Amino acid sequence: MGAVYGYGTLTVELASGASAGTIGGLGTNINGASTIAVDSGAIWTFSGANSIASFVNNGTAIVASGGSLNVSSAVDPSSSGVFQLVTNASLEIAAALGTNVKMQFLGSSPTNKLIIDKAANFGTNVGTASYAGPLLENFAAGDVIDLKGISPASLGLNYTAATGVLKITGSGGSALATLLFQNSTLGAGTFHAASDGSGGSGGTLITRS
Repeated sequence: MGAVYGYGTLTVELASGASAGTIGGLGTNINGASTIAVDSGAIWTFSGANSIASFVNNGTAIVASGGSLNVSSAVDPSSSGVFQLVTNASLEIAAALGTNVKMQFLGSSPTNKLIIDKAANFGTNVGTASYAGPLLENFAAGDVIDLKGISPASLGLNYTAATGVLKITGSGGSALATLLFQNSTLGAGTFHAASDGSGGSGGTLITRS
């Protein structure tokens, strides 16, 4: 199959069907699209490396084992679907201001990575008691959340099991990030923070063990 090119503002709509679908090569073999839209009830697997500016997810978007999906602008706030990471999969998101999206860390040997480019744009009311954002499910030992632009120095990690909210604060208690976990599927142990080794403005890896 050759490359597919689009021009202008192009949305690729992935509809539901009798069986799940597979797509790959966004940003390489498939060029020119600015938005991917997964319809309600649709199940699509993204294989290999994929990059798209905007993503509307009202179905199930699966990042295949060893694959990656980079949403360089935003997940549409109206989205109400599920992103599934399946063993050594990577999902990078620039912004996700909606409150109805779920992100699931799956696989027999969890080694999935969620990369958040700007924590202030991951959910709404970050750092406050009224935070609302994507629900993170099945996060366990081996999985990683990479918070770009946040230094690991002097971080505070305050997890409240009753609400599933992890508040991440900097020096002096300043709010830097908030993450919402499904407590019933959260792996045993405690949260940890360490450098992601990126240098420059830095980045912090959040793990659980």
